[in-house]
Amino acid sequence: MKELPILVLLYSAVLLSSAAPVLEPVTCSEDSRAAMARLAMFHINEHHDHGYKFKLNEIQGNKVEKADNGCNVELLLDLLETKCHVVNPQHFEDCELRRVDEREVMANCTVMMTVKNSDAKVTKYDCDTRQGGLHSCYVSNPIV
Repeated sequence: MKELPILVLLYSAVLLSSAAPVLEPVTCSEDSRAAMARLAMFHINEHHDHGYKFKLNEIQGNKVEKADNGCNVELLLDLLETKCHVVNPQHFEDCELRRVDEREVMANCTVMMTVKNSDAKVTKYDCDTRQGGLHSCYVSNPIV
């Protein structure tokens, strides 16, 4: 009976590690927009501690400014809520989107990241969420 908690813990670890995505390298080039957005989505969902995971609907824009050994990036993303709760270990890209009749939640997010020496990090994100086209909430997450 002592082994049961250990088995449950090991099984949970396996599920979590299988949910971690293999992220493609992020560079400062225009060709890296999709990789930037995927890194941003992974970060937003990892730091989202209530409700449901989000999935990328559209990259609305991006701005890249060259900096020392890299760049600073601002992404504008349009997100849609999925049916996967944040505690669900399933990767957000594998989650089904909510339908409008299921109280769909949408979000417009501004994501700031730095790319330096081939290392990309999200430094801040702000998301304006709304339900069915109505404004409902503003989420801000500065990374320190």
